Amino acid sequence: MLERQLGPVIFRKLFKTVNGGEFADIEGIEKSALSRKQWLVLYFAHPYSSFERGTNENYNGIIRRFIPKGSDIGAYTKQTVRTIQDWMDSYPRKILKGMTPRMALQAELGPELCLPRILEVNT
Repeated sequence: MLERQLGPVIFRKLFKTVNGGEFADIEGIEKSALSRKQWLVLYFAHPYSSFERGTNENYNGIIRRFIPKGSDIGAYTKQTVRTIQDWMDSYPRKILKGMTPRMALQAELGPELCLPRILEVNT
């Protein structure tokens, strides 16, 4: 669905993955939803090798400031999750040379493209 909305070029720039069961169909994920041809290759970190995912582990730590490890994320409202997401997206990062994730993404996509709101909050 997102590939159709964003187009294949932007979708490839945005799509990142982790070692989860949701990625059991690697061949299906690597194919375009539009053409069914392979258009990307997925790489995974080795099990128990968190050092291969440093940025991811850092972001997990930021999330844990708001949602303690072991908490039921289903107990949090979409608005609360959106607030955490917006805070994280507006926090400057050393790895991005002082830019926020939003700024870095906009720079990657180009000024003519609007950033999608993937997690919409219905009030």
